[in-house]
Amino acid sequence: MDALTAFPLDATGDHLEALDSGADLVVIDETITEGRLYTRTTTYRTRSKQLRDAAIDHYTKGGKLPCAACMLDFSRAYVGIGDGYIQIHHLEPIAFGGYRELSITEAVDKVRPLCANCHVMVHRQNPWLTVERLTDLTRVTYDYAQP
Repeated sequence: MDALTAFPLDATGDHLEALDSGADLVVIDETITEGRLYTRTTTYRTRSKQLRDAAIDHYTKGGKLPCAACMLDFSRAYVGIGDGYIQIHHLEPIAFGGYRELSITEAVDKVRPLCANCHVMVHRQNPWLTVERLTDLTRVTYDYAQP
């Protein structure tokens, strides 16, 4: 199947009309401000590029790298630019776990590939949703990623 046929593009913008709720726009303030420059100093935990690369290698099967929750495969959804793209989700939050050293095999077992939408949804609640629970809540699955 031709990839462009599988994912037709609508460049007219007509589909955006469906997003209009019909509600009147309520103007609270006549002006908005965006783009101000601020300087911020932060402390953050590093993420391992080696782990990311190893996880992508591990979870790629038959040239497919699907999201563990919804099965979206960026290489099929974004032809020519999506190959090898996915976000890597840590099953155990490293933000709270402190510094640790693991073998690459142990570390890969503690992560899952997630598309950007599923990754955000996992982190929307505290405590975070498990990937399995998110899969149960997901109404859309991209079954073309299945073998």
